Amino acid sequence: MKIAFWNIKNKNHTILIKNLMSLYNIDILGLAESSNIDDNIMLIDGFKCLHRNGKIKVFTRVGKSIIKTTSESDRYIFIEFKSPSEGVFLICFCHLVDRINFKTDLSRGAEIHNFKDEILRQEKLKNTKNTIIFGDLNINPFETPMTGAFYLNATIDSKIASKLKRTLQKKEYEYLYNPMWKFFSKKERPYGTYYLNNPCHEEHHWNILDNVLLRPQIINKLVEDSLIIMTNIGANELLSRNGLINSKYSDHLPILAEFNI
Repeated sequence: MKIAFWNIKNKNHTILIKNLMSLYNIDILGLAESSNIDDNIMLIDGFKCLHRNGKIKVFTRVGKSIIKTTSESDRYIFIEFKSPSEGVFLICFCHLVDRINFKTDLSRGAEIHNFKDEILRQEKLKNTKNTIIFGDLNINPFETPMTGAFYLNATIDSKIASKLKRTLQKKEYEYLYNPMWKFFSKKERPYGTYYLNNPCHEEHHWNILDNVLLRPQIINKLVEDSLIIMTNIGANELLSRNGLINSKYSDHLPILAEFNI
């Protein structure tokens, strides 16, 4: 199964999105800031709109008998997928709070903690740890809301994640695995999904705000080397000539991964 996500910054990219799903044979696509996508045009080509709200829209080619929405809010959606051979999976698409509107670490951290609680709640309801998360989390892999035990507890190291949880002050915290770190050490651009060049003393420039997170129980379901930051859709180059993100398409780049489920 191929799953992708893209924050398209409310661009009118209906035909481009249709081509994206067809060219890459995507089974489920999550979109953020997608109010200008024409659902009816997507439906003509057989792509079903599984969900739409203010922040997230989901298109799929998967039959409705094995996929359905289980929980949603303005910022996320949880989908239950019943794999014929692998059992129940939870697939979440999200667009979490940003630094502009949630300026303090406390306010952003509180929202991330609430999101983590919803992940745990959905897993308990569906009695599964087969959880896959795609989205614009507005957090880099190295930031505290991503790595902190109280928050998402997402680690770069699959072997550490395979321990399933860590214990601090007699309280257990379940791990998530974040494979997106690898893009920081690539030999060429892009080094992330979002680029920013602020005139300040501390600037990362390249950020990985769009992430894929997995429970360690299903790390082996991620097809090796399938996780990519996409840089073109057919003849449409998502990077400019200097290797930065082409604002004609969005200020974010899409991400794609394949799973043996």
